[in-house]
Amino acid sequence: MSVLDTCTGLGYTAVIAAQLGARSVVSFERNPAVLKMASYNPWSVEFFENPVIESHTASVYDEIAKSAAVRFDAIIHDPPRFSLAGELYSYDFYREAYRVLRHGGKMFHYIGDPHSSFGKKHYAGINMRLREAGFETVIFHKNYGIMCQKLSF
Repeated sequence: MSVLDTCTGLGYTAVIAAQLGARSVVSFERNPAVLKMASYNPWSVEFFENPVIESHTASVYDEIAKSAAVRFDAIIHDPPRFSLAGELYSYDFYREAYRVLRHGGKMFHYIGDPHSSFGKKHYAGINMRLREAGFETVIFHKNYGIMCQKLSF
């Protein structure tokens, strides 16, 4: 299984994906300071040492458009808040994510509590844009995110 981790942060999701058997995890973090902080974190060591994980200091929004189509089996999308990275909540980004996801592949999009001020304001729009981008079976997941799947060719 190949996994795209759209926003590295401290690298925890990339590490878990590798530990769960992903043969390839491609992770993007646009802020070098975040990766520097992760390098000091003892719980992030595996992110830097696991050969399955390929780390890029770049914006996934910019880089995904350059990626070959149908590359990933799964996408983990845990973007910064909307005010810092609104482009990662856009139709254009979701369309590119759909393009690089294999048929039957799934994307988990963390959005937080749908009853929070952010969730109430943005959940419906995120859901709508995911569907417009082609994702199907869009459901709210118990872990405060949306699970969607690419079913069409």
